[in-house]
Amino acid sequence: VIAGKNTPNKLRDQEISNTIYGLCLMQASWMSLGDEMRAVLLRSLRDEMVFADDLPQHIANTLWALAKMDAAWGEMPTAILEDAFRRCTDHLASQEVANGLYGFAVLDASWDTLEEATQISLHAALTRTIPTMAVQEISNVMYTLPILTFDTDYSVPYSTDSDVNNITNTSKPTKSKATKKSITVATNASIDSKNSTVNNNEATSRKRHSTELLWDIHRLLISRFLQIDPAHYNPE
Repeated sequence: VIAGKNTPNKLRDQEISNTIYGLCLMQASWMSLGDEMRAVLLRSLRDEMVFADDLPQHIANTLWALAKMDAAWGEMPTAILEDAFRRCTDHLASQEVANGLYGFAVLDASWDTLEEATQISLHAALTRTIPTMAVQEISNVMYTLPILTFDTDYSVPYSTDSDVNNITNTSKPTKSKATKKSITVATNASIDSKNSTVNNNEATSRKRHSTELLWDIHRLLISRFLQIDPAHYNPE
């Protein structure tokens, strides 16, 4: 019915969320859906207004259910899904945060490939909700975070003083015996060197911030874990 000709071209908000969530609960897999069905779902998910209502449950359930259905992150409109999650950051309940994180991880996204704004959003949402998370939610986050960060380098990079000094102390070309062409080449090389150094420092700064966010999340998780009575954990 959904893939039929009489169905609107796109599903929105609760319609797309409930459809994907329902298919998941019926134990459908992404690849078992017909081509037309997947096309309808992807066409809907690619619409920038698909989660315009900004209801946290919609995006969290969608991410969780797509992951359960073994969909692939590379096939999804990742920018739209990440943006929808970010817009709900301040209103996500603890279970929705855990479900969203599970969705990102099991869909095979990775921490390093998520947009920087999404990393900041996840950190903010987890910082706000971890202190009150239930046992099940804490265990789910502790299970999924290593999946999301499997290939992530946890070392914190820092620029060396010489790298910083290169930005301001790049030697100037000598004009005494140089031709106009050689001066131009030398000047261009100096500009390229400065630009490269600036770009490298910006990348290092972003990497450092990204890694520090991760370490902070781990610190919060362990702190909350230690507060919970072990008797409250079931074997699973």
